Amino acid sequence: MNDLLALAISAHGGSAKWNEFSSLKAHLHVDGAVWAVKGKPGVFKDVRYHTDIHQQKAGFTDYPVSGQDTTFTPDLITIEAPDGKILDELASPRDSFAGNVWDTLWNVLQERIFTKT
Repeated sequence: MNDLLALAISAHGGSAKWNEFSSLKAHLHVDGAVWAVKGKPGVFKDVRYHTDIHQQKAGFTDYPVSGQDTTFTPDLITIEAPDGKILDELASPRDSFAGNVWDTLWNVLQERIFTKT
């Protein structure tokens, strides 16, 4: 895996170039059968994604509704209001799936764990 990472970094200008950047933003359309099974068909058809490329921190702008943002790290997923106030959170998100089966529905915070970096 380290060889693949080194090759990818080298092909895009090397580590010095990589370190010039701190974030990435993307407009995404993500779809698939799993979202319908989990009760969320089309949930990511038109989303704005952002990530810190040097740490495990990412999120969505204006999601789950306009004016709210979602942020996730390995240990915490939050939904924030425009003023930064946390409206909802899920600590230890992976642990929230204990006991789930294939057709267990996910809540809005749980679905984020499968869209993060």
